[in-house]
Amino acid sequence: MSQKKTYRPLQLQDHFLSKESFTIDWDPSQQIGATVFPDSLDLNAYYKSTNYASHQDQKKGWFGRAYRLAQRLMFYRKLNLLTSCISKSGRVLDYGCGVGDFMIALTNKGYDTVGVEPSPSAREVLAAKKLTVFPSLEGLRSASRFDAITLWHVLEHLENPSESLQHFYEKLLPKGYLILALPNPNSWDAHHYKSFWAAWDVPRHLWHFTEEGIMRVATEAGFVHRKTYALPLDAFYVSLLSEGYKGSSLKWMRALWNGIRSTGHGILHNNYSSQIYLFQKA
Repeated sequence: MSQKKTYRPLQLQDHFLSKESFTIDWDPSQQIGATVFPDSLDLNAYYKSTNYASHQDQKKGWFGRAYRLAQRLMFYRKLNLLTSCISKSGRVLDYGCGVGDFMIALTNKGYDTVGVEPSPSAREVLAAKKLTVFPSLEGLRSASRFDAITLWHVLEHLENPSESLQHFYEKLLPKGYLILALPNPNSWDAHHYKSFWAAWDVPRHLWHFTEEGIMRVATEAGFVHRKTYALPLDAFYVSLLSEGYKGSSLKWMRALWNGIRSTGHGILHNNYSSQIYLFQKA
């Protein structure tokens, strides 16, 4: 008889949109948390906000401009990582491609790029950009295979990440790469902000993984871990959102200071606010 799992429930609020309360069932032995919500809940309704940046083509206001600048800086890091793994003639699937910004960056570098984006509102924006995008992985030809598959803060939104990882494994060519970016609930800023930590983002984030947790599920799907990288600007972005949720005065200054503290902790302990995990098909 298998041992019954012991969960440590975390009570959190959707600070971003609805202000409703949700529970995360945290499994300490697996280092994975699952957001609990009723089957009747329409998750699509929790993405319907003009402030949900990844589904908006025009980032408005000072915050939107800051988001766009940080996004472009991170594109260089992401592209450099990709070019270190595969040739520029390689074929890349960007799963959860949003409004296609990273797909365009890939295409401009010469990659043969395909996207998957489940959001109808994001696909409306994508339709004008002449990018090859499908609403689901099932929409791709069964014979389609890729040198690399990227998910930038996407896996935590999927209903069944273990099953999805198995599908990604099947879609990769031999020795192909899976690149995942995920928030890290074991980071300094997560421990500092606690229930106000913006990267909990319930109920949009259905799953929550420490580094140990994502290693576990990716290994079970057949992947081999090659390296972990920092996403250094995320600590500042998450701290700014978290300070806003707390209603802090001088939130920009507090966010800057806590972003520095979180990044410094990450450098010392190799444990950052958000991390990129490079996996390879065995």
